[in-house]
Amino acid sequence: MKKLIALVFAFAFIFGCIGGEEQPPPPPVENVTENETPDITVIIEEQENITVAVNETEVGENVTEEVWGGIEYSEEPDAITGIYFLDVCTYGTGDHGGAVFIKKGDLDILIDAGSWNTASRVIDYLRLRGIDDLDLVVSTTGDYRRYGGLDAVLDDFEVEEFWWGGDTFGDADYAEIISKATEKAGNVRIVERGYMAELNGIEIEVLNPKKTDRFNNVNNDAIVLRIDDRDLSLLLMSNIQTGGQGDLIGRYDDKLDVDVIESPYYGVGAGTAQIALFLQESKPEFAVIGGCSDETLEVEGSTRNPYKRLLEQEQYSVDYFEVYKGGTVRISVDEGGYGVMYEE
Repeated sequence: MKKLIALVFAFAFIFGCIGGEEQPPPPPVENVTENETPDITVIIEEQENITVAVNETEVGENVTEEVWGGIEYSEEPDAITGIYFLDVCTYGTGDHGGAVFIKKGDLDILIDAGSWNTASRVIDYLRLRGIDDLDLVVSTTGDYRRYGGLDAVLDDFEVEEFWWGGDTFGDADYAEIISKATEKAGNVRIVERGYMAELNGIEIEVLNPKKTDRFNNVNNDAIVLRIDDRDLSLLLMSNIQTGGQGDLIGRYDDKLDVDVIESPYYGVGAGTAQIALFLQESKPEFAVIGGCSDETLEVEGSTRNPYKRLLEQEQYSVDYFEVYKGGTVRISVDEGGYGVMYEE
């Protein structure tokens, strides 16, 4: 385990407490190009694979240099892993959302947190499971329906490490979230294609965004994670759409072949417009579809029916779970294999 140089952050004014007045969400973002980005100060370490590290090291005589202690947890590689796709739809508005919680023994990871309006659902879910701090928080993209809830999460939980893609896409609200995470998290890391980490027996590899020649697009430059734990392989696809999917197909081969995929961009629009080729490469057994129900999609003028019919075709034969219909979807992994089900 490598020692990493500690970050010293200045305390900032904390905002966005739970229980206050709900913030109205800004309009949805789709296919947004990069604009001028507000100034933020982010201290980032050079990327390298991580597990855990010690808390401090002796430097010279009677001088102790503080160092980043890494993500600290009790090593339990044989523990049961739970991966939870949370229902973070703002019902009645068609306001999709995404949030995934991963727990393995003492290791707690949160990937996105839905919008501002559903942050309390994410926090209540974590509290009911006895979570008092988060070892890793990942913000996959500057879509407020995925990052908005992080504001309240950062207020309510200590965070050891925070990952993001390094681009605010000109979104001042997202820039504030990144600044807040920089001040509160023990460490902040920009992750790009090729970055890998192993945490408590879970292998995490970043497949997107690219290091260079990015799309400059809030969706196609989203973080895509491949997660492997024993017999389970999973793709968390965030908001990537046709361009991002095509780039992954051109770049990777066997890394796209997984057991379970998170349906990209909530299973609608450009996220599934040309996904047949991706399914041929991925060959998943299961798909998890987040966002809101088809009845709320009139806001975006879209429906999932073509996508679901594609999944049902014999050549793909992908069983799918709809978070907005059955509630939280849970993947359980142990030494005997994995299972996908609606959480009771």
